[in-house]
Amino acid sequence: KNLTFIINILLDNNYPLNFIFDTVNQRIKNLIKNKYTVHNDLTDNVCANETASWLTVPYISLHTEKEWKKCFENWFERMQKCIDFKGECFEKQ
Repeated sequence: KNLTFIINILLDNNYPLNFIFDTVNQRIKNLIKNKYTVHNDLTDNVCANETASWLTVPYISLHTEKEWKKCFENWFERMQKCIDFKGECFEKQ
């Protein structure tokens, strides 16, 4: 369910299919490989002395730093809206 939701978000934001599935495939491989990895650091003031999940966003070098920063900030704002409204607020293009 979550994977389908994320793929639909990326498709709605014009990410190419090969980019989406290459990224998802690599992420799944990393999750399987690091399934029992313990992260011993602080994350959001919570001791993460247990298996943790990390969000990664691939960097696309064609964008300038200014464009990338704006895109990244807008993406976080949209994702926060989706979280706040349990996915009901995602704006369609």
